[in-house]
Order: sequence, then structure tokens, then C-alpha cells
Amino acid sequence: MTPSMPNASATRAAKSDAAHAVASADSRDDTPATIAPAPIPQSAMQDAAYARNWWRVVFDGERTPYASVLGDVTVWGPNESKLRAGDLVEVLDEQSTLFALLYLVEHVPAKLIRFAELIKAPLGGRVVGRIEALGHHYAQWRGPARRWCVIGPTGMLLRDGILTKEEAERDVATRNTPTSMAFVSHPRM
Repeated sequence: MTPSMPNASATRAAKSDAAHAVASADSRDDTPATIAPAPIPQSAMQDAAYARNWWRVVFDGERTPYASVLGDVTVWGPNESKLRAGDLVEVLDEQSTLFALLYLVEHVPAKLIRFAELIKAPLGGRVVGRIEALGHHYAQWRGPARRWCVIGPTGMLLRDGILTKEEAERDVATRNTPTSMAFVSHPRM
């Protein structure tokens, strides 16, 4: 070995010492060096529509308790075979008292089902049909484009483009009439 050519281990040691000196010069305090996160590979990302299914279930809360929906495999009956781990399920009860978004964590057909509750929100607590039957429709002016409108008890726009206030109020009166009285004023009755 000639004195003008340093050996490989000495070169590596010199580079390591230089890199350490630069790193210590860059960090002014005694915090440990952070490791840069690795990027997510392209093959790891896929469209969620291909990765899972998104289901919507409306159940009778008076006959089927919500807790049994979360963990009782027999509640799912013929729909159970469609489910697979990773699926999302929107759950609503017929009484409009509950909305939940569930993530299927574990599923063994006919033996076990386990959901993670992502969202659970109470709703108004009255059946939508009963809300409609209460008769709280009203007429409202919505500007020159929509004109007079009929608004339902839930705040939903039911009809727009009515030319006169009188016509809108007639529509509201008809909608607010109880169903038992709906045909009393009909000309053939």
C-alpha cells in the first residue's frame, strides 16, 4: 500500500466523521435526528370502491335492538353472505331516531360478526311519516327565480315556481289538512 492512497476503512471513517460534524452543526440543540418518512408506494393505493362495499340498512328499532346489530350474526340473516371485512354500513332505524356508520372489523360467516362504530348520532326521534302528518307546511317567497314555494315541516322545499301567494297558501292548506278530511270538499263527495 502506498502512502498516497488511503485504505477504504480510513476513507469511510473520514466520511462518517464529516457527516457527523455536518449533522451536529445543523442541529443547534440536543434533539435527536428525525428520520424522513418513506413515501407510500403507488401499488399500496387503490380506489375504495374496489376495496370495500358501502351498504345501507334500515331496521325496525322496536323489534331489533341496535346493540344486536353490532354483534349478533343472526340479525343479518340472508344479508350476511354479502358482507366482508372492511365494508362500511350505514344504519338507520325506521323510527328515525338513530343514524350510525359502522366498519366491519371481523366476519366469520354464520359464527361471528363484529363492527366498529365510526359515527353514532341520534336523530329527531319521531317517525318521518308522523312529522308529515303534523301539518306544518308553509308558503315562503324565495326570490324572482323560485317565486312562491311550499316548504315542508322538515324544511325541505316541496314545490317552487308558484306565481301567486294565494295559490301557494291553497297548496299549504291542502297539505295541512288531515288525511281523514282530505276529500270532504271534493266536488263528487
